[in-house]
Amino acid sequence: MTPTIDWVRATVVGAIAGGALWALAVYALIATEGAIVAWATVCIIQAAVLGAGIVAFRRATADSIRCYAVGAILTPLVGLIPAAVFGVAGLIVKVVG
Repeated sequence: MTPTIDWVRATVVGAIAGGALWALAVYALIATEGAIVAWATVCIIQAAVLGAGIVAFRRATADSIRCYAVGAILTPLVGLIPAAVFGVAGLIVKVVG
């Protein structure tokens, strides 16, 4: 039997957790004026959350736990594109300016 995932619950959990996580990440990056250490820390934390979600999904025995695991996988992906766009824009400003 294939695992059942409540995608509504998973996306809501991922969106709320992702919004909170990326808000903290953006605050840290603004407070440190985009220091390399801050970028590295944000990337490490995002990778850890993604890895924890993957491990939880693979080990989940209940459908509800599987939903939260998918939410954890979606969490770092919520702000990935905006962060990439702003990161590239900041890099262009430093290179050109």
